[in-house]
Amino acid sequence: MKEVVSSLPEVERLGGKTNKSFAITFNRQTLVLRVPGKGTESYICRDSEGRILQQLTGTGISSDVLYFDEQAGILLTDFLRGYQPLARGDFADAAMLEKAVAVFKKVHQLELPFESSFYPAEIISKFNEIINSRNIPLPDIARVCQKTAQSLLDTINWAELAQANCHCDSLADNFMFNRQSGDLRLIDWEYAGRSYILYELADFAVDKEQQADWDNRLLELYHGQAVSEQVRLTFQRCKVLCDYLWGLWALIQYQDKQELSLYDYALYRFSRCAGNIDRELATPAY
Repeated sequence: MKEVVSSLPEVERLGGKTNKSFAITFNRQTLVLRVPGKGTESYICRDSEGRILQQLTGTGISSDVLYFDEQAGILLTDFLRGYQPLARGDFADAAMLEKAVAVFKKVHQLELPFESSFYPAEIISKFNEIINSRNIPLPDIARVCQKTAQSLLDTINWAELAQANCHCDSLADNFMFNRQSGDLRLIDWEYAGRSYILYELADFAVDKEQQADWDNRLLELYHGQAVSEQVRLTFQRCKVLCDYLWGLWALIQYQDKQELSLYDYALYRFSRCAGNIDRELATPAY
């Protein structure tokens, strides 16, 4: 009887807004089980996600995949023992920022292109289609952002921007850090695809809520030199689009799950979007 009880798995619910994830410990081995969130099949291509995860396995960029069901989207990975998720304030540290840039470069330099894509205009259009088809009401603050976001999509010369394999969802807690070894990993790849490097950096930056000198440092670290004013302006425009895009995403998530925290998150994203429109884009160039 004691042997049976001692072999029962220990299950711990992990964080995350999109899915349900669990750390499962059995016979002294811990794995992570990810169950897709309700409604995500309408905007996430799970079979593409699975193949991207297979590309990443063994690269030291993320956790390694042990099993993936492309139809159901059920994912089993190894557990990053000794790693902890970071908070946005951790990236105020210059050394941590350098580590993050190194991770991005490693992703962007992968030789085999990701088969899916995450282009802002396409994703925003897809989210708007879902919102319109479901008659999801837009809060007033979203309508404030909508016109400017569409204008920016039309204004940015996307054809001039460098593209690469991108993560596209670099929230602070998607970075896992081992303080003993100094190793930094990036998890949660369901939105990954071919995208614009500058948009990827803007998505990372807008979440960290740092000052302009931090943004400049990020851009200089990545490019190895000071960047032009046009690059800085496009970067700021992309930050606005990032918040608008994820605000729309959160509204869809809220309708699917009816969790008030998701609606609050949508308002938070739209409010920051509106603030960046007023603050960052109040320039003659804009």
